[in-house]
Amino acid sequence: MNKELLYRYNPWWEGEFKFPGVKRTSYLKELDEKLSTRRLVFVYGLRRCGKTTIMKQFVAEKLKDTDASNIFFISVDHPAISEMSLLNVVDEYRSIFRIGREQQAYILFDEVHAREGFEKELKVLYDLEPNLFIIATGSNSLIIKHRSGHLVGRNARMNVDPLNFHEYIQFRSLDINPSEGYLLGQYIEDFMVTGGMPEYVLTDDPQYIEDVVEDIIYKDIVPRCNIQTPVLMKKMFYLICQRAGRRLTASKLSRVLGLSRETVTNYLNLFQEAFLIDIVLKEGTPNERIYSPKKVYVCDNGILSIISGGIAKGALAENLMYLALRKKGEVTYLEQGGKEVDFLVKGTAYEIKYLDSIVDNDIKNIKAVKSRKVKKRIMVARKPQKSIDGIDVIGMADLLGVQ
Repeated sequence: MNKELLYRYNPWWEGEFKFPGVKRTSYLKELDEKLSTRRLVFVYGLRRCGKTTIMKQFVAEKLKDTDASNIFFISVDHPAISEMSLLNVVDEYRSIFRIGREQQAYILFDEVHAREGFEKELKVLYDLEPNLFIIATGSNSLIIKHRSGHLVGRNARMNVDPLNFHEYIQFRSLDINPSEGYLLGQYIEDFMVTGGMPEYVLTDDPQYIEDVVEDIIYKDIVPRCNIQTPVLMKKMFYLICQRAGRRLTASKLSRVLGLSRETVTNYLNLFQEAFLIDIVLKEGTPNERIYSPKKVYVCDNGILSIISGGIAKGALAENLMYLALRKKGEVTYLEQGGKEVDFLVKGTAYEIKYLDSIVDNDIKNIKAVKSRKVKKRIMVARKPQKSIDGIDVIGMADLLGVQ
């Protein structure tokens, strides 16, 4: 292997390495925690949501207390190493610095999905090399999720999401000063439309979002799952985006698309596995959860906004609040006697209203729905206000974690 190639992938071997991008602190902390209990961590998530950058941020952090020669990064899809085993690639790296097997080292494999049988090679490395700490990531999260299952007990997994609101603010180099709190609402509204795909946040190029969706469907899902109707699969995703937050059934989608109910269900599951959507079930008995209509939310508001062709801001707000709430735990929705409440999370019912103020008429659903699982009821509006008829009213900023 060309030594020059390895140096190009590892610029910290020759000099100072500048911290890349905006620091995503929570993921760096999680990586450290997972590596303390497992020597192999798979990093996966939505395509182009920043996984490779996080790996390089991890390098920059480790360089504070680790010799540069003990950190090795390589993109597994490079043609120069296509005929080499990963074990031999690591040995090539070791030979440059005369690093013995008794020395600890961090090995970072990017685009690992591109290698057939990577899970077997990583198993060999894990079993034979007790002093290696390995991080592996790839663009095709479907492959990473399924094949990493062959390494049960040996690996940990870390799911990376698009930028949250705090990271979005940093990416856009925005400031929220105490004296300029009036700007916060506008920033949230911008985030609600733009979402958190890092490159899109920087470019505002809608073609970028369309390309991401095309790549996930045609490069990740279709080849792996032998999809016979890829055009209809894409059409189905666009249709879902237009109806995000509404109750849907596989039967209705199958009639609209001319696909079998089983095919529609399969496509929904594949979209979910590829991190394009989340499916929210109705709160209730196991049968109610299975047979009641599902609600579908899109993984990123930028994708939702572009692919839907201009969905209503109320739907964008509900989708954004869902993305915030899912970090608190399992999310379901409530429906009773024709009255629906958007979300139930850990005993708290949430109703999202993209309004400046809440009045009596807006709380009729959340008051009407009865369930012994509901311990608290909260309305979410654009801005917080005094409670109304005993129901708390918070602002969108509160769910986004803005202090």
